[in-house]
Amino acid sequence: MKILKNLSKREIQYKLMTKGIKKDDIEDYFYENSEILDEYEQKSAYNIYNKKITTMEPEEIKQYLLKKGYSSENIKIAMEEEK
Repeated sequence: MKILKNLSKREIQYKLMTKGIKKDDIEDYFYENSEILDEYEQKSAYNIYNKKITTMEPEEIKQYLLKKGYSSENIKIAMEEEK
């Protein structure tokens, strides 16, 4: 089993498009699997948050995650899990 990196849904979509997968196919998959992808993104945000918390302030981490394409809702959930 290959372990995925911590990626936002937007980053996953971009990587798939660079591999030649049609945008419509990606969007269909995301729509059909939105719950699983949200859980994955929340876990990824949580992992990044835990890794960066020793060197960055929470607001800086939030901005970093937003720039990487994480949804603000998933960032909020990930940060609340930490508390």
